[in-house]
Amino acid sequence: MNNVEEGFSPGGLTVRAFPSDGVPLLDSFYFMYTQCQNFSCFGQVDHNITQILIAPNFPEPNQIELGFHDVNLDDDYYFNVAHHILTDPDPRIERFDTGLDLGVGSVTRGISTPSPVSDFVFVLLGFQLAFRGVDHFINEIGIIENDGEVTVHYADKNFDDTFLFRLRYAYVPIDLFSRLGELHGTRARSFDRRFIESGMSVIRGFHFDFKPYFTNGEDHRIKQIGVLTRDGEVEVAYADKNDDDGFDWVVRYGILS
Repeated sequence: MNNVEEGFSPGGLTVRAFPSDGVPLLDSFYFMYTQCQNFSCFGQVDHNITQILIAPNFPEPNQIELGFHDVNLDDDYYFNVAHHILTDPDPRIERFDTGLDLGVGSVTRGISTPSPVSDFVFVLLGFQLAFRGVDHFINEIGIIENDGEVTVHYADKNFDDTFLFRLRYAYVPIDLFSRLGELHGTRARSFDRRFIESGMSVIRGFHFDFKPYFTNGEDHRIKQIGVLTRDGEVEVAYADKNDDDGFDWVVRYGILS
């Protein structure tokens, strides 16, 4: 089954009802700062960022907690987060939670895996990226796994700020996928799109990096970020309010059989 959480928040954390059964594989996410809680005034606004949060089955098993906010917790934002929930999951699927960990700019950690890890595919369920009690401009955001190690990026251009991260993920048997893919984009502005195979797609990882292609390379406040894996295409969004800054991006996806 598919579950989509969509709406507007007045700021801070948002808790919504969420199915407690099954394995919720992350399909899409999109956050954008707005000026008010309706579609008539999305607005060209941006802000510093403290936290980006997608936490299925938290703080209770039948809830999901979402966040896209700076330290003041008072800025309106729009959210659209989708999961493919496997209600009768293959018993070989294993779920893990890293718990809270610390990084500075970018960090690589070994994570819990099944054995042998080569027979499984890393898929995100949710994630938390948060600067420690402050907010910042942003340059680079990413979560990429390779052979049981995950690299997490959450940094402004100086790469010197401590951040907290927590990953909720599953390792899914590779034989449950009809296709594994990795998409790349360079010199994108605001959004980009690629066509993929039709089917039930899930997010295996992503990376966004502002680059001085069209501007002078200053830090950025953020307006929007997203990976939208619709049937047959992937659309990415990464921008401040001017929509004029270039970025490179990577999205890893899988198509379930």
